[in-house]
Amino acid sequence: MLRCIPLFKRSTEHPIRLLCFPCLNEENASARHRIYKYIQFIDPSIISFHIVPPTGIFFFRRLFLRGKIRRHYLYFIIVFLSRFAAIWSSTRYDAVLLQRDIITEFFYDPPLFIFALRLLNKRIIYDVDDAMWIFPPHSIRGGSLSLNILTRLRFYWNVRLSKIVIVSNEYLAEYVKKINRSVVVIPTPVSIGDFPVREHKNRETVVIGWTGGGGNLVYLKLLEKSLASLASKYPIKMRIISSRPVKMNGVDVEFIQWDKVTEAKHIATFDIGIMPLFDNPYTRGKGGFKILEYMAAGLPSLASPVGINARIIKNGENGFIAKDEKEWEDTLLMLIRNEVIRSDIGIKAREFVSGNYDYSVWVPYFVRAIEQGCGRTARRSKT
Repeated sequence: MLRCIPLFKRSTEHPIRLLCFPCLNEENASARHRIYKYIQFIDPSIISFHIVPPTGIFFFRRLFLRGKIRRHYLYFIIVFLSRFAAIWSSTRYDAVLLQRDIITEFFYDPPLFIFALRLLNKRIIYDVDDAMWIFPPHSIRGGSLSLNILTRLRFYWNVRLSKIVIVSNEYLAEYVKKINRSVVVIPTPVSIGDFPVREHKNRETVVIGWTGGGGNLVYLKLLEKSLASLASKYPIKMRIISSRPVKMNGVDVEFIQWDKVTEAKHIATFDIGIMPLFDNPYTRGKGGFKILEYMAAGLPSLASPVGINARIIKNGENGFIAKDEKEWEDTLLMLIRNEVIRSDIGIKAREFVSGNYDYSVWVPYFVRAIEQGCGRTARRSKT
């Protein structure tokens, strides 16, 4: 297990006892990288994590992912009972770290659980890595006025009743500050040592890759025509790591089932990493995490200039930005033809992530945010 050099001295006081409510279990990328992974890098004498997911992986897969309505009802009953028990136990902890939602963003409950939690433990630290006050416009939920009102209300009280709010980018921070001024920006870090480095060569087939959740596959449709045009002239393959496959007309698509153990290894088989996005209030709140994963593997990234993407990527230096279909096609063509550019940009990208987005950079900020939330200070090493 990879661990960074200890950042804090042991204290004679007991560690900060932190009760954590991740949005899902460890297989969820957001929960894994914004809660679970920190355990690897923080000495338990500083923060003692007690993580309570909504359910275990078995119940999530069997009852929620199968898509049966009756199973969903049973799943949410289990979640309610689990969360109720965890909230009742919260008085034993120095603070509570709540990620995204107490129940789940897929259940449209009024904000009652956050009030119950506040009654028992006022030291709530709320972690947000998406524009949680709205639904994706392309989703079925996005067209429901009542659901949008409910999710905005729930988000408001999650923020309002928290001691401190951790957000993944400045766009989210600006919105949250209208409700709660105690905000700290901590992007979703990557563990750069987890990623093999891609060796760029003159390959017979160039692999263009994308990784992400099944709900985000819709963004790839933005590039279907461009990729089909390139595929008609050059030997390329579209490699997709996700929970479900997608078809793209005129494009050779290879699907790889996402797995937290193998994702980094599979990303390192890409030659180019892409992140197309629509430009809307929801996508502007995204954290650009897949770009950081591509960079960590030494890949050139090509992304839409939406939200934090344009801040992570310095166009032509550590990656590329494409504003329209022509720029996407022209830039992909350049990268397909030139492995030297892929290699040079990939080296700079990995160096950038190592110095700016690795866990070793952000662990101290995370610990300080937890300290602020519970009113305690750990002793830091001067070394």
